[in-house]
Amino acid sequence: MAHPIATRTIADAPAAERVEFLKGVLTLTSMGLALTAVAGFIAANVMGPYFFSTMDYMGQTTMIFHHKWIYLLVVLGAMFGAQALGPKLAMGGTPELGLIVGSSLMGVVLGPALYLGYMVIDPAGGGGMTLIAEALGLTSLTAVGMTGYVWTKPRDFSLLGAAMSAIALPMFALMILSFVIPFGNTFGLILCGAFVLFSAATLLFTLNSITHTMDTDHKHLAAVTLTLAIGVLFYNILMLLIRLQGRD
Repeated sequence: MAHPIATRTIADAPAAERVEFLKGVLTLTSMGLALTAVAGFIAANVMGPYFFSTMDYMGQTTMIFHHKWIYLLVVLGAMFGAQALGPKLAMGGTPELGLIVGSSLMGVVLGPALYLGYMVIDPAGGGGMTLIAEALGLTSLTAVGMTGYVWTKPRDFSLLGAAMSAIALPMFALMILSFVIPFGNTFGLILCGAFVLFSAATLLFTLNSITHTMDTDHKHLAAVTLTLAIGVLFYNILMLLIRLQGRD
């Protein structure tokens, strides 16, 4: 969504004021991610068994994907809801509500994927915790690295927004198409990798947008947009790792 254009952006604020703002945003973002994790755990236990089950076939345990279109509607509905309601509420009279709603809906997006990631390696023993931990580690390293790169020195990635806008619709169409046409392992892997790159670019653009379009009154707005961007990156990294696991 478009962020409000500040009369004096974070990039133009005095160093002490900028540092105080960034500390506040990182604290709120940590709270948002913690809430996303809790909501994701609940959603995984509630929705995961509805969408995924196991079947023993020729001595091997296979994961079965049920109700694909309902899954798509739930994930997209929660995603669009988080993107629309989170920032809007964060700019209202109770900005904390934006962080709560946006983070909770992102947890709903992540829930089924967390269940799949947990079960995909060892459905009986839940060996997929390792897979989830790997996705979390990769997401954390990417987010920390990008945050440090964008916020330590004045940098402007505004042109990235135009490129992302140009490829957003084709990427969305490919995602929908993947539920209609079963892509092969190789193309599916390439598609997952493309979504990881796109979500990483989205995170970079979000960090840039916070710096160049918001002022120090927008801590909750910055936190909810950052929480959502990190959540989407984690989702796509996890799905890529699950796809790689399926090739073993």
